[in-house]
Amino acid sequence: IFVLLFSSSASGNYKDRISYSQMNEASIENINILLLKKSDPRTTHELIFAVEQKEDALQKLENILSELSSPSSLTYQKWLSSNEVREITANYEGCGAIVSWLQHANETSDSNGQLNISWKSRHCDFIKASAPISFWEKLLRTEFFEHQDLSAKKKNTFHRSKHYSVPSDIKPHLHAIFNTVQMPPKIFDSTSNIFPQEEFNDDKKLRQSGNVLNESDPVSSGQSNTAGTVTVSLLNKVYNIPGNKGSSSLTQAVFATDQNYFAPGDLTTFQTKYGLTKQAALNIGGFSTTQCGSGSPPANCGEGNLDIQ
Repeated sequence: IFVLLFSSSASGNYKDRISYSQMNEASIENINILLLKKSDPRTTHELIFAVEQKEDALQKLENILSELSSPSSLTYQKWLSSNEVREITANYEGCGAIVSWLQHANETSDSNGQLNISWKSRHCDFIKASAPISFWEKLLRTEFFEHQDLSAKKKNTFHRSKHYSVPSDIKPHLHAIFNTVQMPPKIFDSTSNIFPQEEFNDDKKLRQSGNVLNESDPVSSGQSNTAGTVTVSLLNKVYNIPGNKGSSSLTQAVFATDQNYFAPGDLTTFQTKYGLTKQAALNIGGFSTTQCGSGSPPANCGEGNLDIQ
């Protein structure tokens, strides 16, 4: 049993500082993690600093997406490149503030010259930096401990803390610091069968419930379920669906790729056969056709018809 005692020198003065819990970051616990001992202060440890996205960037992207997705918009389907998206979210000012904070701390610490900012992502969303454990403990007002993951095949050790804090003037620029309080997830053996296959045996599930696939299954239209056929009424029984009447306040969308088409007449036939509400699909992409399998090149309707049903 380990009792963690944090001295006043390690915790430091929290005035004008923000702790990780105030940054909406949680420590991810893993029962397979063994706490070994206090980390050697001379050990080099790498941290990853996640820069806070530009203020209102996500709302701006959502507005742009809505505009590009509207058929009546002049910018309909004029999608942004990944670089254009990054320019909207990138916070270069915040990145610069974090780098300056790290460099100043390095210049004024006993570990002067041992901080290494090894990498910054293209748009400065993430910053990697390495330094001795003693440097991070002083900078973040914390203590690091050596841990081992018992669920991993290789029993390597790693360093983590129970908390950390940053100056309040850095908080607006910083989303989180990784390799601090976050524990690795439990590692499962990929060769083991975690979920028994019988749990996903639909045929067995249907037979146990009395809905045998090769027996007659009358539906409201008078049609029956022949051998190997899954009908609307069969799905209603298996998934306890009380009815198939839709709501005008709800919409669904089918996304088409690879030049797939759908036939409105086929949808009407499907709805009629199974006694469903007759409702046409709104065609917004120009892939509605009455010539399935014909034309040059032939219109491919198989997957499109199935998906829209």
